[in-house]
Amino acid sequence: MNKLLLAVSACTFSQIAWSHPGHNHADANASMIHLLWLAPIVLAAGIAYYRVNQKRKAAAAKQQEQL
Repeated sequence: MNKLLLAVSACTFSQIAWSHPGHNHADANASMIHLLWLAPIVLAAGIAYYRVNQKRKAAAAKQQEQL
C-alpha cells in the first residue's frame, strides 16, 4: 500500500517540485541539454546494431564457406 501511495504521489507532483534549484526548465537551452542526455543511448544503440550486423554477416559468410 505504501508503494502504491508513493507511486501515485510521485506522479501527481510536478517535476519542478522534484528538481534541484539549478534545474531550470524555462531556460532556452533546457531542451537541448535534455536532448544531449539521449546521445549516449543513441550511440550505444548504434554500436549494438553495428555489432549485431557484423556477427550476422560473419555467420552468413561462414555458412556460405561450408556449402
